[in-house]
Amino acid sequence: MHMKGGINRAARFVSAVLAVAMAVVVAVVLFVLERAGWFDPDPPAIWRQEAGKDDILTIDGHDVIYWGKPDARYSRYATRSKKKPRGIVVHFTFPKRPSDIVRYGHQRDYGRGGASFGYHFYVGSTGRIYQGAPLSRRTNHIKFSKNARRTATAKHLWSGNTIGISMVGGCNPMLAPVRGNPYKCSRETVSGAQLNAGLAIIRKLREQFDIPCREVYGHGELQTDRWTFEGQTLTRLARADCTKDKAKDDNESS
Repeated sequence: MHMKGGINRAARFVSAVLAVAMAVVVAVVLFVLERAGWFDPDPPAIWRQEAGKDDILTIDGHDVIYWGKPDARYSRYATRSKKKPRGIVVHFTFPKRPSDIVRYGHQRDYGRGGASFGYHFYVGSTGRIYQGAPLSRRTNHIKFSKNARRTATAKHLWSGNTIGISMVGGCNPMLAPVRGNPYKCSRETVSGAQLNAGLAIIRKLREQFDIPCREVYGHGELQTDRWTFEGQTLTRLARADCTKDKAKDDNESS
């Protein structure tokens, strides 16, 4: 009798442990899927309807989810001095739900004149593309050329003549930890789907605005207060893509 009772207690204990383990697994899976954007809400359809004809980027083979909020400031004052895009800057963020990051970027940044400070494009880990601002507006994503934290690289570029692309989750302390600091990453972590989507954005922007390959930079190349590897993976891929295209053109012309 005592043995039977012990077996029953052991069975209940094992069942409880399995139930907890299953709940933890489900919670982790749901968390990862949420961060990947699987449960992202759709932006209001009116935002796309009210956008200018040149505000939304169209990329063959990719759906661009347009989050260009009409009443976000997007540096309304600074946009008056916005120039034709001459460069592309690649950034990254910590792993969060993409739509949450886009909405956060719509807020006013009082440290930089009260304007919205987000990026034009965000790429989720699954390769989904989110456009966070109209192409006709400027966002604040790199420091002014004369800022002490700018490097000597590409001093001619600033927020007013560049387009920012952010790889969501590109800095993930869980995948690339720094010992003793849970808020830093030791390297860039981006998925293949992200790189493919990011490269498609860069190709289209280069074509649309006639931006040369040499004007694609990672944020870490332009500022001393950023990790040197920020934006590095996609930037290198884009430059290699340009080199490949040039070699192809040279072969066809010879």
